[in-house]
Amino acid sequence: YKRQGFTLVELLMAFTIFVGVAGSFALAAERGLSIFHDSGLQLEVRSRAQSALDKASRAMLGVTSVNMVPILSQAPGAPLIWSDDVLFTRTASWTAGGPVLTPPLRLVAELEAGEVDDGIDQNGNGLIDEYQLVLVTDDGLANEVRTVIGTGIAEMLDGEVLNGVDDNGNGLVDEPGFCITRDGGLLILRMTTQRSEGAAALLTHTEEIAVAIRNR
Repeated sequence: YKRQGFTLVELLMAFTIFVGVAGSFALAAERGLSIFHDSGLQLEVRSRAQSALDKASRAMLGVTSVNMVPILSQAPGAPLIWSDDVLFTRTASWTAGGPVLTPPLRLVAELEAGEVDDGIDQNGNGLIDEYQLVLVTDDGLANEVRTVIGTGIAEMLDGEVLNGVDDNGNGLVDEPGFCITRDGGLLILRMTTQRSEGAAALLTHTEEIAVAIRNR
């Protein structure tokens, strides 16, 4: 007896196995694409924070505490002082008479265009009360220039709530999503950036960078 072909039952079993294997591959591929997509979005949020702080720190290179308002010093044992609006000059060059300072510069966090501090997403980007970081050169002068160097900044630094308490354990109280503090001879710049991924998803990343303060 020589068997010819397959029975209907065998064909159905083979088809069922094929569908199961194909479905597993499709599910794995879908999960892989989802992970790749999420990783790309998280990278974008992190890159925005890193890029903004890199630009801010380069703008502050050569800053001296005596030419900075506020100076961000605090009494021993007191909570760290922070500011999201710092006016400063920096040393541009040296002459026999001493340092030559730049015109005044300012780093300031402002609400993004179209946004109001009221707990509502006015500009439709999925974020609430978000800020942008602005670098102002020649501050207050006729040739003043304002440049946005960071966007999608959270209203509060990650883990912090406006309640008079240091919620995230970094030594600061009620600090905003961008802030500058002083630690001895260093300025510490911190930032939390965000991206909305629908009503139930919010990607965040917090970054910090240090800038040395010149003695004079």
